[in-house]
Amino acid sequence: MQQADGSVVPVELKSGRAPDEPWEGHVLQLAAYCLLVDETYGVRPAFGILQYKDKAFAIDYSDSLEEDLLDLLAEMRESQYEGELDRDHNEWQRCNGCSVRRYCQQRLA
Repeated sequence: MQQADGSVVPVELKSGRAPDEPWEGHVLQLAAYCLLVDETYGVRPAFGILQYKDKAFAIDYSDSLEEDLLDLLAEMRESQYEGELDRDHNEWQRCNGCSVRRYCQQRLA
């Protein structure tokens, strides 16, 4: 969303109801959009918005959030060469909605 002053505020729309606090994965996804805005437009967003069906959260794009994102991206790049990866959760609901569930040997659902 472009503001009157020319700044860009990334907005991530979520179809579900808001949790009490935004999920870490949602915050990192929004941080990735902030990084893309910075790289594309040369202007660092001060914040982004996570918009759920019933509530919105303004998330500061702090130096520490950017660092967390860059660390995660580095970890993802390293792991792509490791072959098979272990499931990182014990939530059958996540497995039930996963697009690669039929191929996963570690699925819970």
